[in-house]
Amino acid sequence: MGHDRKRAVAERLKLPKDLITGDVNVRILGQSEIFIENYKYIIEYSECVIKLQCKNTKLKICGNRLVIEYYSKDEMLVKGLICEISYY
Repeated sequence: MGHDRKRAVAERLKLPKDLITGDVNVRILGQSEIFIENYKYIIEYSECVIKLQCKNTKLKICGNRLVIEYYSKDEMLVKGLICEISYY
């Protein structure tokens, strides 16, 4: 099933789109915390850059003193001074 079709089904069934499509879900708490759901694996990890492979994109977090405070197979909490978040 195509990505657009999955989104349409999720809308009709009133389900969260990220649950059906596997899209990355990012919640930013100020400039010091970011909670990420639906990532696949860590590409790069340093105190200045964290790169994650997600299902449909890659996510890059730049900052200072970045630490992965918690992670499981599909969610993660990053703390530190977050300066930039980008998809590539």
